[in-house]
Amino acid sequence: MIHLYLSPVERPHSLERLQRWRDRWQVNLGAPDGEIILAAATEPMFAACRALKDRGLTGAVQFWRPGKAAPDFVIRDLASGAGLTVTENTRTGPRIAKWQPMPIADLTYLHRGQEAGGREPVNIVGAFL
Repeated sequence: MIHLYLSPVERPHSLERLQRWRDRWQVNLGAPDGEIILAAATEPMFAACRALKDRGLTGAVQFWRPGKAAPDFVIRDLASGAGLTVTENTRTGPRIAKWQPMPIADLTYLHRGQEAGGREPVNIVGAFL
């Protein structure tokens, strides 16, 4: 059984005015101060499963928050959890869905509401901060 610990990441002061900030979580292996698996994940549980699967680990995973008497979430099979994610849109609330890697085209352009032919390249470093 793999134990992972979740702790919230504070919003950087430079982003205090950003309205669309989503909560971010740090994930540590084995203890609240253990090795950092994910530094700032918006969907930490299934993303942590993918990170651990990439390391060749298998088995069940428990997600804890410091000070809690029981795990918040248990995934019985790490490999199955690695294939899932949480999606949400304006029509449906959060739901578990099949995970797919982000296409490289989405990393090189922000659509800014324009048609496909009118895409403008943007600075990726500044786009996601």
